[in-house]
Amino acid sequence: NRALMADLIPNRMYRSNPASTFTVPQLTWVVSGATSEEIERTLRWVNSVGWLDNDIVVVGSDAAAAPWLTRSAASDRFHVRSVDGPPNLADLLPDVRGEFVALVGPFDAADKSLLGRTMKRFDADPRLALVQVPYVDDKSSTIRRVDDLLAFDQTQGFPTFCVVRRRALAKHPRQTTVVDAVAAVSGVERSGLISNPKVRVKRDLPRGSSTLGIESVKRLGPKEIARMAKAKVDRSRVEGAESEPLPEKRGVSYIGFTGKDNLGDEAILQAIQELLPALAIERDCPNPAAIMVGGGTILNGNNYYLTRMMREDRPGILRFVFAPGVRDPEYWGVTEPMEDWFSFFRSAEPVTVRGPDSARHLRTLGWRGDVAVIGDPALSLARPDVAEVADRVIVAPLHTGGDLHGRDDGAVLAALAQEIDRLTADGLQVTLLASSPADDRWILEIERLISGDPVEYMAGYADRDATLALIAQARLVIGERLHASILAAAMHTPFVALEYRPKVLDFARSIDCEEYVVRTDAIGRLSQTVDLALRNESEFRLHLAEEVSRLAQLQRSHAAMIATAIAAS
Repeated sequence: NRALMADLIPNRMYRSNPASTFTVPQLTWVVSGATSEEIERTLRWVNSVGWLDNDIVVVGSDAAAAPWLTRSAASDRFHVRSVDGPPNLADLLPDVRGEFVALVGPFDAADKSLLGRTMKRFDADPRLALVQVPYVDDKSSTIRRVDDLLAFDQTQGFPTFCVVRRRALAKHPRQTTVVDAVAAVSGVERSGLISNPKVRVKRDLPRGSSTLGIESVKRLGPKEIARMAKAKVDRSRVEGAESEPLPEKRGVSYIGFTGKDNLGDEAILQAIQELLPALAIERDCPNPAAIMVGGGTILNGNNYYLTRMMREDRPGILRFVFAPGVRDPEYWGVTEPMEDWFSFFRSAEPVTVRGPDSARHLRTLGWRGDVAVIGDPALSLARPDVAEVADRVIVAPLHTGGDLHGRDDGAVLAALAQEIDRLTADGLQVTLLASSPADDRWILEIERLISGDPVEYMAGYADRDATLALIAQARLVIGERLHASILAAAMHTPFVALEYRPKVLDFARSIDCEEYVVRTDAIGRLSQTVDLALRNESEFRLHLAEEVSRLAQLQRSHAAMIATAIAAS
C-alpha cells in the first residue's frame, strides 16, 4: 500500500512505521534551544511520543548542537543546523522534508497526547495550515489567546510549540525568522487551536490572559468547543449542591423584528434563546456582553436594523451574526450603506446567513469575507410529540399592499379561497392561520370568498406552542407567510410556499425544496403543486427531516462558539 501511495503521490513522504493510533504523513520535528540541556529535554519528550521514524532537525549554536552531531552521525533522519540568534527559514527549510513541521522551543513538560491531538485537528479540517496550543507556567498562569501565544513566542525567539504545514512556511521569504513566519501564517491562513492539553514553560507568563478571545474561539473548531462545554458540565456535576450559586446570565442585545406579535420573528428569537439557554438574549438588553444580529430579513433593510445596530455598538463588545436574511438588491435596490454592516462583520466572523441567495446577495453588495449558510434559526425549534391529523391542511395568507410578484394581492387571496374550496370538497379539513394581527382582516376576506362552509381559524401569533402543535399535526401547510413554511419544515410537515418576494425562494433553496414553491405571479400553478406535495408526502417528510437536521446541527455548532466566546470574555 505504501508503494502504491508513493506512485500516486510521489512527493508526499509517509511514515515508515505508522503508529496504531495515528497514521499520518511524515512529520519533521524542528527542535530549538539555547543549551544542550534544553535540547536534550525536548528530544526525550519527542522520543517518548513514539514517532521515532520522523525526521528531527536541531537548531542551535555549535555548543548546543555538538553532542548530537556525534551521537547521530549514522542517522539520515537527524540533522543539525548551527545558528546564532533566532533562526531564519533559510536555516530551516533545506532539511525539512515532512508535509508537517512540528516547531518546538524550550519547555519543561507536555502531555504525550499533544501531538496526536494536534494531528487530529488537521485530519478533521484539511484546510488548516497551523495548529497552536495553550501555555502554562509553574504558577498555573495560562495563556490561550492566539495573540498572547504569538507574543510569548516572539520573546522566546522560537515557537514554544506548534505544528504547521511546510507549504505554508515556504510561502514566506527565506530571510524571515521562523517565529515571524508562524505569526504571518497565523494572520493569513486558516489556523486551529487546541483548548487542552497545555505546554508547561519555564518563564512566568503574564497573568489575566487565560480567557479566550473571539478570534481564538473561532480557531477551536466544533469538537474542541464541545469538549470544553462537556468539561464545564462535568465540573458542575462534581461540585454538586455545595457549589456556589450560578452567576446571573450574561446579556446579549438582539437585533431583530421582535415585540410586534409576528409569529415568525418571535419563533426565531425563541429558537436562538433555546440554543443559548445560559444567555439572556433580548431586545435593548442593558449592559450587554455582546450584540447579535439575529434572524429575519435584516440586511439591506432600508436602514432600520442598521440604525439599531449602530446605536448599540460600542468598542470592545463581542459581535455575532446569527443567520439573517439579505434583501435581494435586484428586487429592492441597495437601500443602505453596506460598508457600515461590513465593518461590524469584520469583528464578528464567522458571518452566517439564512440561505444561499442571501450569501450571494451579500457578495453582490460587496462583502468579501467568509459567509456560511446555516438556515433559518426557527428550524431548530423542537417538534412537539403530537399525532398527525390525516386530513388537516393549514393555509397562512398575507397581504403586502401590492408589494409582491405580480403586484396583485387580490388575485392571490382569490386563488387561496378557490384552493380551500377544492380541498374541502376532497374531504380535507382546512385551518386558516394568522401569523400576525394584520392577517386577521385578510382571513375574513378569504372567508367571504369561500363558496362552502366557513373553515377553522387559528390566531397563531397569540400562542406559539399551540401553533407548532397544529402545524406538526397537519398533512400540509400552504404558506404565503414565509415562516408558516419555515415552521412547517421545522415540524417535518410538507408545505407549499407562495413566493411573494425573493426571500421565500432563498429559504426553499436552503433545504432543497424549490419544486414546492409557487410564485404569486404564477398562482395558477397552486393546485398542481399542492397535489404534488400531497402525493409525495412520505418522501417529503423524510427529506425535511434530513435537511432540517443538517442545518440544525450547524446552528448548534455556531451557538456553541458564541457561548464559549461570551463565557471566556
